[in-house]
Amino acid sequence: MSEIIFIQPVMLWLLLLVPVFVVVFRIRLTRQRCDLQGFGEGARGRRSEHISMEPWRLALLVISAITIILALSRPAINPHPKLIARDGRDVVFMLDVSKSMLAEDRLPNRLDSAKASIAQCVESLEDHRVGLVVFAGSSSIVCPLTMDTDFFLDALDKTGPDSVAHGGTRIGDALLKACDKLFSDSKHGYRDIVLLSDGGDQSEGISSAVEQLNDKKIRLLAIGIGDEKVGARIPVADGSSDYMLYKKQEVWSKLDGALLKNLVNSCNEGAYIPVGTRQMNLDQIYRRISSQSETQQLAEESVINYDEIFHWFIALGLFLLLLMALVPHTLRRPRALSPAVISSFIILLLVAPQSIASDKAQSYYLQGNAEYRDGAYDNAALSFENALTEKPSSKLVRDITYNLGNAYFKASKTAETSYASLALVEQSIAKYRLVLLLNRSDQDAAINSELARMERKKLKLTIEEQEQQQAAMREALEEIREMLTTLITQQADNLPKREQVKAAPAQWDLRQMAVATGTKQVSTLIEDYNETYFKGIPPEVTPLKDTRTHVATAEEKQKLSLDLYLSEWLKALTNGRESLHALQQALLALPQDPQGDAAPSEEGEDGEQGEPSESSEEGEEGEGEYGESEGGEEGEMNDSDTTKMDLDSIDLPPLSNSPQDIIRMSQEMQQARQAAGSKKQGTPVEKDW
Repeated sequence: MSEIIFIQPVMLWLLLLVPVFVVVFRIRLTRQRCDLQGFGEGARGRRSEHISMEPWRLALLVISAITIILALSRPAINPHPKLIARDGRDVVFMLDVSKSMLAEDRLPNRLDSAKASIAQCVESLEDHRVGLVVFAGSSSIVCPLTMDTDFFLDALDKTGPDSVAHGGTRIGDALLKACDKLFSDSKHGYRDIVLLSDGGDQSEGISSAVEQLNDKKIRLLAIGIGDEKVGARIPVADGSSDYMLYKKQEVWSKLDGALLKNLVNSCNEGAYIPVGTRQMNLDQIYRRISSQSETQQLAEESVINYDEIFHWFIALGLFLLLLMALVPHTLRRPRALSPAVISSFIILLLVAPQSIASDKAQSYYLQGNAEYRDGAYDNAALSFENALTEKPSSKLVRDITYNLGNAYFKASKTAETSYASLALVEQSIAKYRLVLLLNRSDQDAAINSELARMERKKLKLTIEEQEQQQAAMREALEEIREMLTTLITQQADNLPKREQVKAAPAQWDLRQMAVATGTKQVSTLIEDYNETYFKGIPPEVTPLKDTRTHVATAEEKQKLSLDLYLSEWLKALTNGRESLHALQQALLALPQDPQGDAAPSEEGEDGEQGEPSESSEEGEEGEGEYGESEGGEEGEMNDSDTTKMDLDSIDLPPLSNSPQDIIRMSQEMQQARQAAGSKKQGTPVEKDW
């Protein structure tokens, strides 16, 4: 029998009103009978032909009142565990607590205004980890990354100028400490630093801090606080003046917006918001900037959910009230309804809805088992999911969840990629965990959990090996690409006029020989690449087949050019031009990403794991699989952007070109290469605030 609980049990005290209903109803019925006695014996005689329905009306009223009160207490049945993942980002707030932050151009002052904005923002970040670093001339971590917002707010409330040992402003040192201490793990991305300061950095570590931010893919949001034009004086608690003095002159502090803006512009991802003395809503600012940002899984919680059934009690109560209104006060004896008929009708109303839902869940379950045996594991998983939505019994919940884990694992064997297989194995692990949460002594789920753990480990190792091989392949391709780019530049410079060759034939010969030697080295690298990553495959069918052909053509044309450059200069120049064109085509034919060409076989080996036990329901069998219940992060493949030069757009110098034209075109080619190679990775955050 399913466990039943009441989410609002305090409402059950209203059941004490039920006796009051009975007493009031009986008093009204007694007065009614006294009034009827005034009609005399004739009326009583005529009334003897009827039976009173008031007891039944009272019973309907009492039952309807009880059902409505039970509905108010929110009854729930069918406990089942549910995993809740909490996804978010790591956000570190860096607060300037130097004495200049005590200036009162923002009320009550810059520091208190910034603290209030941080507190408001943190209270709205429910699924983020937050940390706090305060700095002035030195820096201090007053709150490490945590999801406990109460602890963070308590630490924030206690911060002030005395939270650090030295005065001044050293933003660079504070950024380095946050990167080294709070973001020291190997995971990059999903991180933000919110800097609130009035500027005025005195450190020399700005450039090092920017490198750390870019290397670890940390986004910087700088908030400039204070008046940038006039500034404000800095109050002091004691002394000869109410404000800070320097050489007997009052110190005025202004917002150094230029420093904060330059700091943000040096970062790959960042934004600068000069709030100044205006009202600041840090919550809206941060949410607008991070609305399109990716998140990571920070925590995973398991809770027990119940299916609420209060609506059935409300429907029954209203139906009984309607039935009471339809039941007459008296009824002729032949037409009287027996208590058994009414009781059977009430029981039917209570049992029928749950029975229908249970039948639908059973139907989906049996359909899923049949699809599983036929090898349609994706369809079986869908049927099992539909069965769970139909509120099955506790016993059936276990069998459906268990077989759903089996279907996910079987489907992982036929997935197209290792990443898809890993995702399906993770889902099967989660389902086995739910079974173990319902019954920790379930041996079938425990065994399958261990087997799935082994399969997941094997898949992760396979993915890691694939990524390492792809990284090595990309590095080798990049080396070939750089050599081809250099050879194209050199060959373009080796096509001067005939007079230049006659004036210095030995020098031209050396340059052309250098290009031929480099082309030979590229050809050797291509052969080594094919031998390393496509061993046993003919070079004519590898991804580098076109590049290999064009490089071979370039070698042949370079040899002919060397043989003919003194005797037949025009033919030598033509072969040189054809060699340059072949090198260009070789570079264009070079694959941009080896992932799709070099990925090894991703199919898992069947038969390595032991066969687990089976689960059955009404004679239908569901085969066991593998499973375990640990959360894991799926790896992401972030391919580096590859720079591609449009070499076809480079015109070769004709025979009539002057030396100045050749030099100018060579410079244009060099500028095009520099512009193509200096593309900045990452998408900067818009700064149109």
